[in-house]
Amino acid sequence: MPLLRVTPQAGVTQSAGFMAVSPGYFDTLGVRVLRGREFTRAEAEQHAALILVSEATARLFWPGRDPIDQKLDIAPPLTDRHRQPAVTRATVIGIVEDVVNGTLLDGVARTSVYFPAVAADPEAGWLLVRTHGDAAVPENRIAKALRDAHPATAIEVGALRQHAAVQVWSFRLFSNASSLPAAIGLLLAFAGVYGVVAFLMTQRTREFGIRMALGATAGRIVRNVVSTAIRTATLAAVLGLFGTAGIMRGIAAISGLRPVISPSIYTAGAVIVVVAAAIASLIPAMRATKLDPSAALRAD
Repeated sequence: MPLLRVTPQAGVTQSAGFMAVSPGYFDTLGVRVLRGREFTRAEAEQHAALILVSEATARLFWPGRDPIDQKLDIAPPLTDRHRQPAVTRATVIGIVEDVVNGTLLDGVARTSVYFPAVAADPEAGWLLVRTHGDAAVPENRIAKALRDAHPATAIEVGALRQHAAVQVWSFRLFSNASSLPAAIGLLLAFAGVYGVVAFLMTQRTREFGIRMALGATAGRIVRNVVSTAIRTATLAAVLGLFGTAGIMRGIAAISGLRPVISPSIYTAGAVIVVVAAAIASLIPAMRATKLDPSAALRAD
């Protein structure tokens, strides 16, 4: 995303990423307009001095204020390497959600300013088309129509998912490569929790003998032991989930990437911890309650 120098009202000049987009751009890509409105066709054809900004840009440029109808001054470029909008001052008419406008490694764009444009503009470099049904047939028709209209122009037509796949493949490779260590980690976590809880339950054999000698039933002892282990494991799992969420937030703040949190994965991890604790407490407790109380009292 190219940069331009901007000055918010009563602010200092700084750099901001910008794009020129046509009406329907946000709807085509599924980017939500959180407040305000999009450009109209007439405003885009006239290249009106209007802009939409991302939510992060609004917070950065106008903290604690309503960004709608705020003015943004466009400073002259430092070099002639990049084109920039012809307007020198623009008014905010809408706020859109934060998205990645560069590569996935760049993460969510810190600033994004959107100016109105139309597909017929000379500087237009991309034409986005949203299709329905079988994507292969519309893609071929679009390519033919563009080449018929511009036979002397080199045009590359491809599905957006193919462009995204080039950036996504490394993340998928890492994800697949980490699946086996993750599975081993879950197995070790299960074994670790089971071993610790089972050892603690074995150490309580004498306690179980005393309870049975005083009249406690085997079923009551087992229920009490298992319920206590489940409550402790649940509390530990909840604390672990909060700790993981904090770590993920820290990684996101450092890297700029927005982590995708899958509730099913975290739920599975918590369930494994609780199940391991329940099984580890159940088996030793049942074994101890089958002993003769006098033998349990003599157990070391």
